[in-house]
Amino acid sequence: MQVNEFAKEVLSIFPSIHGKVLKGQPAVLKEGKITLSQMLLLELVHAKRECKMSDVSKILGVTKSAITGITDRLLKMGFLRRARLQTDRRIVKIRLTPKGINIANKLKNYKLKMIRRLFATISQKERAQYLHILKKIQKNIQKKGSRPHG
Repeated sequence: MQVNEFAKEVLSIFPSIHGKVLKGQPAVLKEGKITLSQMLLLELVHAKRECKMSDVSKILGVTKSAITGITDRLLKMGFLRRARLQTDRRIVKIRLTPKGINIANKLKNYKLKMIRRLFATISQKERAQYLHILKKIQKNIQKKGSRPHG
């Protein structure tokens, strides 16, 4: 199968999968209180415990001003705390608050539950192949960047 045909096929399948995956999501996502960008930022900070704003910008591939906007909204919701380094006031670090840790844990547990449910009927061999392909895609993105190629 050629890559164009493959892309069209994958694109046609995604909506039905996406709908089923979102069905049991936590209320904060369902009610639109947290956007995808905010969720990604929460997950990143949760995994690293503390992040420099500039590092978050690089990892998520968005501008520093976009990260500032996302962070500001999460600060207002009480999910994040922001602090400047005493040694270099230009460096801003963010951490999750207890409320942020709670929501990040709920998001992680929901995703784990969904992955287990979606892949429960897939053989171990097929799961290993899928994981291998995902890691290969991740490696390619890290090498080439995330810009789509014609």
